Amino acid sequence: MLLKLVLASLWSRRVMAILTCTSIGISMWVLIGVEHLRAEVKHNFEQTVSGVDLIVGSRTSGVNLLLFSVFKIGNPSNNIQWKSYQNIVNKSQVAWSVPLSMGDSHQGFSVIGTTSHYFEYFKYGDKQTISFKQGAPFKRLYEVVLGADVAKKLGYDLNQSLVMSHGTGKVSFTHHDDHPLKVVGILKPTGTTADQSLYIPLQSIDILHQTHHVHDELLSNVLLGDKYQPQLSAFLLGTKSKIAVLRLQRDINQYAQEPLSAILPALALRELWQIVGAVEISLRVISWLILATALICMTTMLWLR
Repeated sequence: MLLKLVLASLWSRRVMAILTCTSIGISMWVLIGVEHLRAEVKHNFEQTVSGVDLIVGSRTSGVNLLLFSVFKIGNPSNNIQWKSYQNIVNKSQVAWSVPLSMGDSHQGFSVIGTTSHYFEYFKYGDKQTISFKQGAPFKRLYEVVLGADVAKKLGYDLNQSLVMSHGTGKVSFTHHDDHPLKVVGILKPTGTTADQSLYIPLQSIDILHQTHHVHDELLSNVLLGDKYQPQLSAFLLGTKSKIAVLRLQRDINQYAQEPLSAILPALALRELWQIVGAVEISLRVISWLILATALICMTTMLWLR
């Protein structure tokens, strides 16, 4: 009898009941969705870079160094001399290194000068290496590898010819038209900022800013000679032993030839997440307020009846 009365009451107020259930359902969906989104964003954020023991740049804060070297936001306070880079990577504790040179762009996407070691040693997620969807790493000066988002958004394919622009802004009035580069590789999506960059040989960064055309030799030949002295924005390091990481970090931070900073990526990522943590709190508060509003509306409608 009680069940029949409840069902009859709901049927007589079916419009109000449907609206109430709908509002509560939407509120719960928003609450669960925001929480899932927050967890996924935090997880992906922490997995942006993996397997890198140290990131080295000119003297600056750890957050700033992480932002421009990994997230491609901002600019380095100064460049690193090639001699300093060689002195550090030749230390016995260093297993591998990846130089990074920035400052150019292509239609708003950052251009990174590096070596083929980037595709071998840079990792993301659970130490996943970057892999190619099409093509292969660059081997010559006038070749470029595209991140997944760059190729998708701009509709590029292999063997296309691209022109880089000076500066990191979306709009540039200086284009390197004398030195077009050919697309030789397209990376698979990683879900990180690596998808939003173009990768060219480190030597090509200097060549782009020259007025004369340099013969397209193999990269190993271009590296010969003491005249090659590029300046770096930052570089990544891997050590032979985890015990040596802190010692190497201290040595770099106390490097006498020029002021440098070496950071642990994991610690810098946590520090950066704490800075943007207000957004996380705001999302939670908004979702709970939506749910509370729906419950208050439901209670008010019941009292009115």
